Amino acid sequence: MATLDESVVQVVVYTVNGRSLGLVVDQIIDIIEENLDLTGDPSREGVLGTTVLQGRVTEVFDVDGFLERMFAALFPARPTARLSSTVY
Repeated sequence: MATLDESVVQVVVYTVNGRSLGLVVDQIIDIIEENLDLTGDPSREGVLGTTVLQGRVTEVFDVDGFLERMFAALFPARPTARLSSTVY
């Protein structure tokens, strides 16, 4: 395995609803843009399913699910205060 310069950080940028988030990864193997035909058991946590990309069976990471779990852990729901109002 080739050694990467430690000053180089590889980031996958994920954008949804006009907001972007960077995920730091060990290595970016390839960049492709392709419609996915997912198959397999999507019940495995962290995996949306499998597909064939460039002739290779590839598991597709569930970015949305990961972010939901990560943000829930970082920013737990706060109890909401009950508001009462009286109208006369």
